[in-house]
Amino acid sequence: MAKSAKVIISTVGPYQLYGEGLVGACAAAGTDYVDLCGEPAWMAAMIRKCGDVAKASGARIVFSCGFDSKGLCDFRFLRRVVLPPLTPTRNQLRK
Repeated sequence: MAKSAKVIISTVGPYQLYGEGLVGACAAAGTDYVDLCGEPAWMAAMIRKCGDVAKASGARIVFSCGFDSKGLCDFRFLRRVVLPPLTPTRNQLRK
């Protein structure tokens, strides 16, 4: 499958049980891979295991691109739009 695709998008986890073969196949084939993983230990292991192969083949492996993986952009949006403004505490004013 990885050899015949330009990009594969995976939405099936848990990735630590089912994802390693697909990431490895994409890295070897030069196929871009995107998922919505929220498993940082597994992602780090895949970078160590497949990173050099992916670089050599030109594959772009992109983890955490979905609902399951909250990032800094989500936090900034919530901070500006949803949550009330922060007011400094007494200890913060003394600094």
